[in-house]
Amino acid sequence: MFIQLHNNYWAKPCGDNYIVFHESLGEPVLLSQNNFARLEKHQLTPNFIDELSSLGIFQDDRVHKECRTKSEAFISAYSGPIVLDLILSEACNLNCHMCSHAQTTSISTDRIRSSKLMSKNVAIAWIDYYIDRHIPKMGLQKYIFHYGAAEPFLNKGTFLESLRHIHRKTAQSQMDVEQLVNTNLTLLDDELVDALRSYSVKVSVGLDGLSGENDLIRVTKKGKGTFHTITRNIARLRKEGISVGVALTMTERNFMLLNPKLFLTAMLDIGVSTVLVDSDFIHRIPFDAGRVTDMLVSFYQLGEQLGIEILGSWRTPFANLTTENDDEPKAFCTSLLGKNLTVTPSGTLTFCTYSGTQLSCYNSDQFDFAVSQFISEIKKLMSSRLPTLNSHCTGCPLSGLCSGGCYLTYEVTGNRHSMCDIYLNATSKLIDHTFSKETV
Repeated sequence: MFIQLHNNYWAKPCGDNYIVFHESLGEPVLLSQNNFARLEKHQLTPNFIDELSSLGIFQDDRVHKECRTKSEAFISAYSGPIVLDLILSEACNLNCHMCSHAQTTSISTDRIRSSKLMSKNVAIAWIDYYIDRHIPKMGLQKYIFHYGAAEPFLNKGTFLESLRHIHRKTAQSQMDVEQLVNTNLTLLDDELVDALRSYSVKVSVGLDGLSGENDLIRVTKKGKGTFHTITRNIARLRKEGISVGVALTMTERNFMLLNPKLFLTAMLDIGVSTVLVDSDFIHRIPFDAGRVTDMLVSFYQLGEQLGIEILGSWRTPFANLTTENDDEPKAFCTSLLGKNLTVTPSGTLTFCTYSGTQLSCYNSDQFDFAVSQFISEIKKLMSSRLPTLNSHCTGCPLSGLCSGGCYLTYEVTGNRHSMCDIYLNATSKLIDHTFSKETV
């Protein structure tokens, strides 16, 4: 699939040519078969060396060293998160067997034994801290709020009061306010619709196929399916002009039944233009990586044809491979760059909505200290996950582009490599899809 070259460069056959890229920087270069053979055999004339250098391929390991310097410099200069992520509810009214929140928080004694709902006072206190102290200290020009993690609409009062309070504090500001909520949409009512529209809150909802597939997975506590409730409420929100993105998870229960074209066409019909598709990244689903990635790429290709943006963690290594990024290291997600400050009802701080890893604790009068401790701990985590620092990925062509995948997989299973075949296969197929018809 991938061919190892010198100094952390890799190659892959692609159509009539070869793609050559660096495992931490990416930035693929298309070489003819003849030039690739010369590179692979190290038959480098001075003119050829100059030509390769102009393309970003060097004889030495300078790119690896530069990537390491970037990772170390980012950690050293890191001053804090930019997103306030309020876990309004640790409880949920559904019983989805693959639930990321349930699986990761089950390893956290603090998150499963204490309050399931965040009080209004705690939510308001963190909003005040974030707006009045944290954002000015960071020198940022935008407020970003996220609400999760199980089902935030179970804590409707705190959610609505949070939206109202943020509006009161920012209405006269010239700064942008971005807000996103993850919800299963089964508890939607008129008051929530009005609030989502009035405060321009973006909605993300899980939907795991059409009724026959979704209702094997996304069910109530009594086992009742949710497809028709969710799709009806998506259509309702879209008619109100509210942004809605859908997330589909492939598991062993729905994998054999999924029909990408039928599902994506149904999403278009209810006004959805962004769909996140992933296989269960907590526990590896028991299907061959080739079959899984064929399904994922099928969604991606059909999305291109239908005008639907297809997202997913499986696309991350390829996105990092092909995206130039001079400002910060490449990472599997923004949480691993310390962008999110996740506040739980149990008095803990973590780096991701679904993570069970406690980085800090807080009480009502020591937010500064709690955030300072969070910064210290997330730096330690970054020092083992960012490109060239992730020793557990040594020898992998996607080492710095994937960095071991989603941290939640390792957090729950202790296995750093259970999803590697998915990421490698998917990246290989996306390279072929994108570059195989290009000419040198």
